[in-house]
Amino acid sequence: MRILSLYVFVASVLVSQSGWAQIKKQFSIESASNYEVMEVKFHAQTGVCYFKPTYKKTPLNVYSNLADDEFKHQYTKKVEAGVCQVDLAIKSEEEKGFGKSISMGFLGNTDKEADGLWKVYLSQELKYRLDLKFDISDAFVDLSGINVESLKINSGSANVILDYNSGIGNAAQMEDFKIKVNLGSVEVNKMELTKAKKLNAEIGFGDLVIHYEKIPTQKSEINATVGAGNMVITMPKSGVPVIIKVKDSMFCSANLPKGYRELRSNVYVNKEYSPEKKNLQVINVDLAMGNMIIKEH
Repeated sequence: MRILSLYVFVASVLVSQSGWAQIKKQFSIESASNYEVMEVKFHAQTGVCYFKPTYKKTPLNVYSNLADDEFKHQYTKKVEAGVCQVDLAIKSEEEKGFGKSISMGFLGNTDKEADGLWKVYLSQELKYRLDLKFDISDAFVDLSGINVESLKINSGSANVILDYNSGIGNAAQMEDFKIKVNLGSVEVNKMELTKAKKLNAEIGFGDLVIHYEKIPTQKSEINATVGAGNMVITMPKSGVPVIIKVKDSMFCSANLPKGYRELRSNVYVNKEYSPEKKNLQVINVDLAMGNMIIKEH
């Protein structure tokens, strides 16, 4: 039995290694002296996408396990006024219509990696403006230590997770942060590490989950419209001053922790609130038929 177990273990390792060996570089952009900012528009229809930081100076490397004849792409690159503009759209060889995309979003696709595995590496040596769109692909975005001036995330029926896995935050102030969720979900972990001044979010039927792991050090504002979906925000129980302004309807619900009080009509604050505090978190939410839940940890 021990020999059989060892055989199975070795076989699984070999299969895993052979799978990794199939991953190859598909796109690469070298650094140049005629730009200091890279503007990346990335659109994935299917598959699973990973965005990761790298210490290499190459500002953009894209790897995949797909052969050249297994996917279609549209790619453009130009440099204007010190900004390198890159537009990369990836589609599977099998075209998926709107109806099929919707059904896959509701019913789920348990083997999304079969539609392609994509790994995108961003350098910690450059400034970025990122515009990321995912249709029915899932995405895991790790922006640890990367200088991101602006970030846009658009989820069709995809599940997207934004995190700072190493615990190192954005290398600069994020001036523009936008999230749009249709049927899928977007989860923002360690929100305080984005260093975003303002987050504008639009939620249709999906979910937006925002998690503050530690006490933020700067003032931030969240502006959200929630159609028929859900917005959940979790933050530390103490040390975070919060003011919430709600525009609601009879078809929505807003759940707040104990200790919040109504400052005036549809305006709520917690015990830590003071308008003078430097790390005040301002939440403006327009609820149609959706739900807003505030949690503490």
